[in-house]
Amino acid sequence: SNPRRESLVAPLANNPEARDLLLTIAAGFLLVRQPGEDELVYRGFSRDEAEGTVRAFECCLRDRADEIEALRILSANPSTPAPVSYAQLVDLRDRLASQDVRFRAATLWNAYHTLDPASALPLDRTERDLVTNLIALVRHALGGMARLVPFPRMAVQRFNLWCGQPQNALTDAQRTILRDITEYVAANGAPDWNVLRDTRDETFLARAVAAFGSRAGLESSLRSYAAFLLAG
Repeated sequence: SNPRRESLVAPLANNPEARDLLLTIAAGFLLVRQPGEDELVYRGFSRDEAEGTVRAFECCLRDRADEIEALRILSANPSTPAPVSYAQLVDLRDRLASQDVRFRAATLWNAYHTLDPASALPLDRTERDLVTNLIALVRHALGGMARLVPFPRMAVQRFNLWCGQPQNALTDAQRTILRDITEYVAANGAPDWNVLRDTRDETFLARAVAAFGSRAGLESSLRSYAAFLLAG
């Protein structure tokens, strides 16, 4: 009976981890391995399912590009998009999830990896829940990024490249500030000074301004650097 089924499902429905697992299984993201073995036994995501998921996602991006602020920003110039804030990324995540259970970042990523493992690097456990991976997914889907690289890894690569360019000769203090900002951007998107100040020690903003000479100098460097991070 329905009451009986509801009583059985209730403990799972009220447990966030169980709910996430059920959604993951429903979306075809479960990897099953035999105990003690490393060999992949069952991916749970056929090529046809992956193609259907990617096709539906890319259609959604085209149809809703003007409705969702993060999509509007990222689709305006997929090759070198403007920075997207954490709030905008959360809004994008929630709207995509409400549209289709398959549109969770980890599920979408697995679909692209299933279709082309060479172009879509797999996510590790620490990267699966980061909203910033939506930046990489949208850019890749719109043709602005050839390879699908987890956003945190791309940010670190861009940081190292920026620091290695002769025209960006940095002091040790500036390099430390930019490394902290890179870590923040990799997990949260475009820097929000209020949040950035609250998530670092209370002297961070003062040290950042001092390292770059002035608030204007810091903001100018940060705008240039944020654009460079997204251009990967």
